[in-house]
Amino acid sequence: MVRRIFWLMFLALLPVFAWTQAANEALVDQVIGVEVPAYFEKGEFSRIFDTLTALQRKLEQDGATDLIVTTINYKSYYAERCNRLDTYYQALLEMEVFLAKHPNLDNYQSYVIENQMSIGRYFYDVGDWTRSLEKLQQAEVGLLSVSFLFEDADRKWTNLQTVNTTIGALYCKIGDYDAAFNYYMKSLEFAKSRGNSATKAPDIAVAYKHLGDLFTQKKAYTKALAYYQQAKVTCLTAGPVPANIQVRLRSDLTTTLLEIGKLYRLKGELPQSVAALQAAEQVDAHDPQLDHELWYNYAQTYAAQNDFVRAHTYFDLSMAARRTIFGQKHFKIAEIYTALGDLWRQENQREKALAAYQESIIALSDDFTDTDIAKNPMTFVRTFVSKELPGVFDRKIALLLELHAKNPVPSHLSAAWNAALAAINVLELLKNGPIKAQEDKLQLMTESFSIYECALHIAAMQGPDYTEAAFSIMEKSKAVVLLESFKNANALHVAGIPDHLLEREKQLRYQLASLEDQQFRASKQSNGSATLQTKLTNIKLEYRQLVDSLEKQYPAYYALKYAPQTITSTIIRQELLDGEQALMEYFVGDKYFYIVVVSKKQTVLREFRLDFPITEWVQGLRSGIFDYQLAAAPTDSLFERCKDQYAQYAYSLFQKMVAPVADLLPEKIIVIPDGALGYVPFDALLKHPFTNFQSASYLVRDHAISYAYSATLLRDMHKESNSNRNLEAFAPSFPDKSRNVATLSGLDTLFYNQSEVWAICNTLGDSALVLTGAAATKTQFVQHAPLFGIIHIASHGVLNSDAADYSYVAFAGATQNDQDNRLYVRDLYNMRLQAAMVVLSACETALGRMQRGEGIISLSRGFAYAGAQSIVATLWAVNDTATTRIMRDFYRNLKKGQTKDEALRAAKLHYLDGQQVALSTPFFWAAFTPIGNMEPLYHNQRWLLLGAMGGLIAAAIGSWLAWRFLSKQRQPA
Repeated sequence: MVRRIFWLMFLALLPVFAWTQAANEALVDQVIGVEVPAYFEKGEFSRIFDTLTALQRKLEQDGATDLIVTTINYKSYYAERCNRLDTYYQALLEMEVFLAKHPNLDNYQSYVIENQMSIGRYFYDVGDWTRSLEKLQQAEVGLLSVSFLFEDADRKWTNLQTVNTTIGALYCKIGDYDAAFNYYMKSLEFAKSRGNSATKAPDIAVAYKHLGDLFTQKKAYTKALAYYQQAKVTCLTAGPVPANIQVRLRSDLTTTLLEIGKLYRLKGELPQSVAALQAAEQVDAHDPQLDHELWYNYAQTYAAQNDFVRAHTYFDLSMAARRTIFGQKHFKIAEIYTALGDLWRQENQREKALAAYQESIIALSDDFTDTDIAKNPMTFVRTFVSKELPGVFDRKIALLLELHAKNPVPSHLSAAWNAALAAINVLELLKNGPIKAQEDKLQLMTESFSIYECALHIAAMQGPDYTEAAFSIMEKSKAVVLLESFKNANALHVAGIPDHLLEREKQLRYQLASLEDQQFRASKQSNGSATLQTKLTNIKLEYRQLVDSLEKQYPAYYALKYAPQTITSTIIRQELLDGEQALMEYFVGDKYFYIVVVSKKQTVLREFRLDFPITEWVQGLRSGIFDYQLAAAPTDSLFERCKDQYAQYAYSLFQKMVAPVADLLPEKIIVIPDGALGYVPFDALLKHPFTNFQSASYLVRDHAISYAYSATLLRDMHKESNSNRNLEAFAPSFPDKSRNVATLSGLDTLFYNQSEVWAICNTLGDSALVLTGAAATKTQFVQHAPLFGIIHIASHGVLNSDAADYSYVAFAGATQNDQDNRLYVRDLYNMRLQAAMVVLSACETALGRMQRGEGIISLSRGFAYAGAQSIVATLWAVNDTATTRIMRDFYRNLKKGQTKDEALRAAKLHYLDGQQVALSTPFFWAAFTPIGNMEPLYHNQRWLLLGAMGGLIAAAIGSWLAWRFLSKQRQPA
């Protein structure tokens, strides 16, 4: 009976539901089809979103879920068209939440996937590439998981092509070219799979062009040319197509031919370059947007042919067209001025070249108009400056130094110095701004490294008064990404800022950079420029208000994030140098290398010409140390050859890199290496020609040496005092093999690592978690490592020299195909440790890819990134037995109260003194390098007791003397 009543009521109300649905559909059609487009045409953008929000509330009241999806979609669509990035992002998040609550919607999966794609593209545009990749890969999985999703079957393949193209571009950005190639190839296959009709030709051509761009970026010009030729053939053989497709094909063909012309120029095949450009000229139909690019490429090709007259003619044509399209303050104008400067320099017209470079700087700087070459922009209207500026400054500085070398006029040197300071200021702004990814920052430093070298050269020429400035410049060139990451991690650690504020700060930075870039790169005729400027002004205001609020409410966070200061030599003396200790910092350029020594008494800068192949010498030293020990078939002749090679380079490197400042060095040294020196075990350098391994004059006999990534970072690693001395130790087991070393192809047995960690545990006697054998897993490490003050990993370290972030420490169960038990460098980027010391008793943990401006991307660097105050790492594949002996002594010395560098040095010397010749080579003991904060972990109890007793005795004597003095004062005269 009840069921019957229910159905009768339902049937009675059904017309009402149908009427409501129809009314809502009509309302949506009216709002979205009529009202909102009218507001958009009038520029009344706020009314668009107010209207759509009101419509959404009405639909929510009526439960019209399918129409709500449509409304939110239009909200994001118009937010994107109106350049309201914050509204666009909020609409995408709103859609994500709504869909999660309504999984039974028709076309649910297609909505989810396309929203993931939109979020992925948003993160790509604003530069948050990690989250972009995550969302796009989720969309890719969704698209591939079902056979049919969309009403339009072709839409699936279009989306798959878009997703794979964007993921390919992401991998290009981060330098993973193999992954980028794979995704671009998938994109090409999806483009082809949509059919062979001529209308698909533009998508196929673009896919080929992306592959050409990839190999151009890799400087693999022959492969790039092959793919561009495929794009060209695709465009030419498309057949009859509608007019709109024909326009796309013509544009694609022209840009492809321009790329072919550029490639031929880079290869030095100049007649072929001209021919490709002439072919492009026949296709472009005098499109103003293409002509200026064509003329610019003609000019560059004729300049390469030393045809100066035609080069200038085409530069003038391109400049006139670009001024009409873009105005004066635009990177496209700067591009021509920079090329003109290069051309004038090629013609030995240096003053004209300088003037052109100055005009390029003016075009890239919103509020700078001074044509005087002695002047430079030091402040900027834009929050985040143009990334093209450092390259122009680099040219200007080099040319001023050329002029000074030819005719030593003080004004040229002074102008070069001022330009160098301005350039470094720009680099600091770029480094601290929301550049797209850490790989972009690394690339920025690689491309700009000569600026630092020129600045140091100028400082050296101008004498001791410039030493402090030179040291500051040297520091700014070091560990760029690592220092920023360490500061950010510490900023978050000390701040306690709500997550929503941090997310808002991040999004505002990205939006601001994106909007400024849009404005800077737009043409004068672009629609919506007034709207863009209004939006930019509002975002700037909100961002500055947020930063002001952070400064007031979270001063510690603000100081670390927004007011970072490069360390000075005075601070080094006060905070970092321990008694008779000095800091020795290197800078290795292309023509010169520099050493700054900071001691308790003075700061000294020394410049030396780089007149020897430093990379070859370092490689020779290292192979001399370990080639024999790691050889598959070691022989006596190989031993002798390696010994002689080691002896030669260990002494030669000492003579070049240490001897010139040896008179300034006390017993304890902090070394901050640069370039290839990051691979050098300074302990094993020879002060005198080689005698034999047992009595050789190793530098470790005279000095306790520690290392740092930069002095600024070293100070930060000293800031947080950590009293946690709880030990976490790992000693995983591996399948039996014949040799105890690790490679990418396998993991050999470690016979002594478990006894090593138990001995350490017994030595320290503190609270410890010791995990051995199968229990020593990566999962255990990730869960427990943040809780411990001392972390010791006795395992295999495996270096990936091709992809440094994929070097790893192996935990239990790790095999060649087992990712779950490999702790990669990249895994450490998402961890936050509180360890006072991490010891990586494993192979090659201090090794990785060398990156200018950053150092070696290694496992040890990864632990510093995660917040470790000090790390002990290795420079090559170490011996299991020797490692165990040195580590036992190292911890015994630490327990006695020695500093970490002293404790490790003493352990090495004790090992050396007790070994036979065969086991005393540097291979067995010199690989271990202490990095970071070397303060003692323990205080010597005996000395503390003696100190306390001394204090009591001193107090007693003081009291007695005071009593005697007062007694005499009371006696009558």
